[in-house]
Amino acid sequence: KFAAYMFVSNVAELLPFLLMVFWGIPLALNVLLVLLVDLGTDMLPALALGAEPPEPGIMERPPRDPRERLLSPRVLARALLFLGGLEALGGMAGFYWVNWSSGWRPGEALANTGPVYAQATAMTFASIVAGQIGAVFALRTERAPFWRIAWTGNRLLLAGVAFELGIVAAVSYLPPLQRLFETGPLRLEDWALLPLWTLLVFGADEARKAALRQC
Repeated sequence: KFAAYMFVSNVAELLPFLLMVFWGIPLALNVLLVLLVDLGTDMLPALALGAEPPEPGIMERPPRDPRERLLSPRVLARALLFLGGLEALGGMAGFYWVNWSSGWRPGEALANTGPVYAQATAMTFASIVAGQIGAVFALRTERAPFWRIAWTGNRLLLAGVAFELGIVAAVSYLPPLQRLFETGPLRLEDWALLPLWTLLVFGADEARKAALRQC
C-alpha cells in the first residue's frame, strides 16, 4: 500500500513537463511543487497506509505467491496507469480551469507569468493533492468495498489528509510561500472543484474493485 501510493503521483508530476516539452504549454507544476508533493504532502498519508490493518476478507483469498515482487506489474499498473492517470487528468484540468475561468479560450496563448499563471500552478498542485487524497482512501483495500472498513479506524491517515490540506492552504495564501513556490491564492470556486478530483480517483477505483469481486 505504501509503495503503490508513493508511485501514484509520479504520473501527475511528469505530465506537465511532457506537455511543456512536446506541446509548448507553460509548466503547470514547477520543480519546488513537485518536491513539496513528494517530501511534504505525501509523507504522512503514506506512513498511515503502512499502519493500515488487513482488509476484511483477506483470509478468504488464496495466499500471495511468495515469488511475486512487491511492486508487481499488477500493483504498478494500478498505481501508475489507473490511479496515476486519473490524478494527472485532474491536475491538468485544474490548471486549465483557472485559465478558462480567467478569460482564456482554446487557440489563445496560455499565460506563463503573472497572477493567473501563479494561481493556475497553485490549482494544479491542489488538484494533485486532492487526487492523492482519493488515492490514499482507495489504497486502503485491494478488493474490499469502502463500506467494509472503519473510516475512523486509522487516525494517522485522517491526520495526514488534514496536513495535506493545510499545506495547500499555506502555499496558496501565505505570501512568503507564494514567493518561494510561485503560487497564487485559490478562489472559493477553486476549492469547490477539488472534491471532484478526490471522488474521481476514489470512485473509479471502487468501480474497479467491484469488477474484480465479480470475477
